[in-house]
Amino acid sequence: MALTPLPIGLSGVLQKVVADGTRGFLLWAREAGRIVGVAYVATIPSVEHCGSVAWLEELYVIPTHQSRGIGTALANAVLDRAHKEGIVAIDLEIDAGQNRSESLYRRLGFRPLNRSRWVRDLTH
Repeated sequence: MALTPLPIGLSGVLQKVVADGTRGFLLWAREAGRIVGVAYVATIPSVEHCGSVAWLEELYVIPTHQSRGIGTALANAVLDRAHKEGIVAIDLEIDAGQNRSESLYRRLGFRPLNRSRWVRDLTH
């Protein structure tokens, strides 16, 4: 399997997170020494939740290793770490049509919010 280079800027973001634990954390799953799944969590103080909250920015398992419980294990590791760090809530988003992801998060106690997410790209 050939390795794909990280998009420009991504390695810098990940280095900052690893170097400064107040920004969040990165977890990964390995098989035979190879990373097969990753979870990236960003943390911020929240007025809405009256404490630190986590944004589960990414939970990804390579396609050849999906349906083996790796995503569930990573999600549970995120929940455990967040709890230990005193995080009071975890937010995430799921792309439309991602029924397997939705099922996973429902099983873990997440619930959908009746909100729309907005963004403004500041890179242009």
